[in-house]
Amino acid sequence: MSTYIVSKEDLKTHLFGATTGTKYDTILAAIALQVDIMFENMLGIKHSTSGGETITDEVLNSDGTNVIKTKFKPITEITTVKYRDASWAFSTYTELTVGNMDFDGNKIYTRDYVVAPVGIRNLKITYKVGYSDTNLPLDLKLAAILIGVGIFNQRNMVGFSGQSVQGININLDKDQFTFVKKILDTYRNIDVV
Repeated sequence: MSTYIVSKEDLKTHLFGATTGTKYDTILAAIALQVDIMFENMLGIKHSTSGGETITDEVLNSDGTNVIKTKFKPITEITTVKYRDASWAFSTYTELTVGNMDFDGNKIYTRDYVVAPVGIRNLKITYKVGYSDTNLPLDLKLAAILIGVGIFNQRNMVGFSGQSVQGININLDKDQFTFVKKILDTYRNIDVV
């Protein structure tokens, strides 16, 4: 089980075929953390061993529709959704009934017509979010492993596309990252109109 989306053991298995100790344990653990942070910041994906990290009072702008987009995904539970008047004439928040809402990915859908009037920072949401080790999509895990392995293999060659040693030319694999990009594109927060 891993706290991160990919563990140092995952990276060791892919690189060396075994999870037994190596001299690279420290760097592989650091890469696992870095890949996890990258996935959270770039894709808004949270992960924990058991899933269900609570995000408390995330403040969002309302666009006046019945769809609310949160910063993180995948949503596993909605605790509270509150709003206040767009003009800020009211300093208190009105709480909505969460039983009248559905969610998917990073979107909350209300069954009522409009959640809140159009406004800046007039929504407050508390929700649980995140993949667990048991429901993490395998393509997402593969992308994380390939990124981690790529970082490890190219750690001493940043900025180079190839290397020549005693008449032998080696070109670095650029196609691997193109493949990974295609996987990650399916998890980005893109609105289709």
